[in-house]
Amino acid sequence: PSAGVFSLESCRQALDRAVRGGGQVVEFIEEVERMPLMNYQEHKEHLLRVVVSSQKLIAPCRTALEKGLVLPGGVTWRSSSALEANVPLAMRFLVDVSATGGGWVEVPSGRFRLRPAGERTGSSQLEADAHYSALVGHRAEGEWMGLAPLRLMSLHLRTVGSEGRIVAAGAVLEVQGQDQESRHSMAWAVAADGAEAAQAVTAPSCSSLPVLVASEGELLKHLQDFVLRADPDVLLGYDLLNGHLSSAIARASCRGQSR
Repeated sequence: PSAGVFSLESCRQALDRAVRGGGQVVEFIEEVERMPLMNYQEHKEHLLRVVVSSQKLIAPCRTALEKGLVLPGGVTWRSSSALEANVPLAMRFLVDVSATGGGWVEVPSGRFRLRPAGERTGSSQLEADAHYSALVGHRAEGEWMGLAPLRLMSLHLRTVGSEGRIVAAGAVLEVQGQDQESRHSMAWAVAADGAEAAQAVTAPSCSSLPVLVASEGELLKHLQDFVLRADPDVLLGYDLLNGHLSSAIARASCRGQSR
């Protein structure tokens, strides 16, 4: 506030009224000292930290503060620019738990619940539920310098015809960063296309003999299942994004198969 005597509770109530007509918007307001992330400053600033009940309320609160609020006693509370109120929620979360790029996040024992297979929503090997306050971020220092094993998958597709029909596919999964690096490969070919399709996917990087399938749809289903089971971190391949991967997705869509 620009002048006069005020209480933090009166500020909270005024902001509630301005944003939602008196409904619960602000959880609490506290006085803090902070060093802004942008623009170098030698000393910390005295600021009011406003905690709202939902991240969707940050923008309306910022707008209300920029317009100005009248507090009891005629005191005006106006902020020309709310400090870092435009920082994305995901970035706020990383800062709150002290997580860094390339760093580790730990959930202590007893502070999480592993989801049974029937409750999982994705294709990860493990899924767990935990309160955000239980997460502990670690900088990439000392014992936390190591990287988790990296799962690399190389995809090879063979297409024919103007419609880009897929007649052969090969996939190689390589896991790096563990005690013993592992490598698994699979290949499939449409039986009707015979030796030509088989030759296309039995390259040195894909040592498995191709499994012959009856149709393109069956081939795509085998490829999809293998990718989901392997759960790669990185997909590799020649002209993968502009060619092979988009072709596989387009052909699967034509056949009514999900991605």
